[in-house]
Amino acid sequence: MSENSAATASPSSSSSSRSSSSVGLYELFFEESPDLHCVFSSPSCSGTEATASQLRFDSVNKAWMTLLGYHKEDLLGKCLADFLHPEDQDKVTADTLVPRHAKNDEEDMICEARFRHSDGVSYRWLSWTGTCSVLKKQQLFLASARDTTKTKRRQLALSATNRRLQESHEIAKLGQWDLDLTSNTLCWSSYIYQLFQICPKTFDASYEAFLNAIHPDDRDKVNAAYLLHLETKQPYEIIHRLLLPDQTVKWVIENCRSEYDSNGVPLRSIGTVQDITELKQAQEDLRIAKDKAEEADSLKSAFLANMSHEIRTPMNAVIGFTDLMLSETDETDETDCDDQDASLSAVSAVSAANSSSSNPLCSSSAPHQCKCLRRYSTSSSAPPLCRCASSRRLQSRKKDHQDYLETIKSSGKLLLTLINDILDISKIEAGQLELEASSFSLGDVLRTVEYNAMGIISRSGHAIRIKTPTTRHQQSLTNGTSCTAAPGNDDTLILGDPNRLQQVLNNLLSNAIKVCSNYLLVFSFSQPR
Repeated sequence: MSENSAATASPSSSSSSRSSSSVGLYELFFEESPDLHCVFSSPSCSGTEATASQLRFDSVNKAWMTLLGYHKEDLLGKCLADFLHPEDQDKVTADTLVPRHAKNDEEDMICEARFRHSDGVSYRWLSWTGTCSVLKKQQLFLASARDTTKTKRRQLALSATNRRLQESHEIAKLGQWDLDLTSNTLCWSSYIYQLFQICPKTFDASYEAFLNAIHPDDRDKVNAAYLLHLETKQPYEIIHRLLLPDQTVKWVIENCRSEYDSNGVPLRSIGTVQDITELKQAQEDLRIAKDKAEEADSLKSAFLANMSHEIRTPMNAVIGFTDLMLSETDETDETDCDDQDASLSAVSAVSAANSSSSNPLCSSSAPHQCKCLRRYSTSSSAPPLCRCASSRRLQSRKKDHQDYLETIKSSGKLLLTLINDILDISKIEAGQLELEASSFSLGDVLRTVEYNAMGIISRSGHAIRIKTPTTRHQQSLTNGTSCTAAPGNDDTLILGDPNRLQQVLNNLLSNAIKVCSNYLLVFSFSQPR
C-alpha cells in the first residue's frame, strides 16, 4: 500500500519539480536580462486607457540599476510619469505600450520616450513594448524597454542633416531626382514637386511624365541630350524651360550622370535640376541695359562729333572777325599817315594856284577841294588829317566794326548755349537737373526763338518762312527767307522754366530748318477759353 502510494506520488512530485524549475528560469531571465523589464499596475483604471500618471511600478529587474542607476526601492510604487520627460508624458499610455501589430494594425508602432536618469539631469531614450495580463483578478501590464539613445541620436542627427540639406536646396532652388531605368520609376525630392507645381499624390512618376512637364519647344532637345548621354556615357548639362500648369514659364539648368552594369547597360540615372529663372531674367535685363548703354554711347559719340562742328563754327567767327578788326586797326594807322601827306601836297598845290592866279581858293579852278584845305592854304603850318575824309572812313569802319561785334556777340552766345547744353547733359546723366518754376512772358521767349531761327535760316540759304504770334511785321531776308505776322497775344504769362522751354523750341526749329527747304514753318500758341 505504501509502495503503491509512493509509486502514485512520484509523477506528481516530478511535475511540481519541473514547474518550480520553470518559474526559477523565468525569474532568472527577468532579473538578468540586459533589457529593462517591469510590471505596471493600474489600481484606479482598468483596461488600456491608463495614462502614464496612472501606471505604477510593481516589479523591475536589475537592468534599471545598471542602465539608469535606480534601485528597486526608487521605482516600486512610483508613477511612470514621474520619470518621463515632460514632452513625452502625454504620449505614453497603457495603450501605446502595446505594439500596434498585436492589434492587427497595418503598421507597427513602437512607443519611444525619454526616461530620466538617476542623476536627475540627463535622459535616456527608451523604446517600449508590452502586453496586458490578468493575475489573480488584477490587471497587469508587462512592459519591456530597450535603451535606444545612441540610435535616436543618430536618427536626430540624420534628420537635422536632411533638414539642413532640404533648406539649402530650397535656398539654392535645387532639386534632386533618381530614375531607375530597370523599372522606369522616377523619384523626386520635395523641392522638384514644388518647382514643377505638381502634387506628389497625383504625379505618375516616370520619365515620360517628366518630359510632359517640359516646355513643348524644348522637349525634343532635352530628350535628345539624355539619349546621347546614355550612348556616350558622359555626364551632361542642359538649360531648358518648364511650362507649369498655370502657363508660367520657368528656366532650369539640369545635370545628369548614369550608372551602368558590366555590359554597359544603363541601370540608373541621377541628376539635379535648378531654377535659374531669376538669373535668366537678370541676364536679359543686363542685355537690354547693355544695348541701351551702347546706344547711348553711340548717341553721345554722334553728339560730340556734331558738337565739335557746332563749336568750331562760332569759334571761327569770333577768331576771324577779331583778326579782321585787328588788321583794320593797323591799316587805319597807315591810312592816317598817308592822309597827312596827301593833305600837305594838296595845300602846296593850292598855294601855287593862288600865287599864279588872282582867283580865290574857292574859285572854280578847285571846286572839289574841301574846306579843310582852304582853311590851311594860306597858313604856313602843316594842316592836320583831312577831317571830312577821315570822318567818312571812321563812320564806315564804325558800322563794319559794329557788325563784327554783333557777330562776335552772337557767336559767343551760341558757344555759351552749346556749353550749357553739354553741362545739362552731364546733369541729366547724374540726375541733378532741376527745373525752375517762375512766371514769364511766352511772347518774349518766342521772340528770342524767332531771332535765333532767323539767323540760322539766313546762313542755310533755304527759302523758309516762320510764322509766329510774336512777329510784328513782314521781314524779308536776302536769300528769300521771310517771317510773316500771325495773330496772337505775346503778353501771355505762364508758369515754368523759360530757359528750358527756349531750349526745346530752339531744338525743334533748328531740326525743322535742317530738314526743310522752301517751307512755311508755323509756330504759334493760343490761350485756353
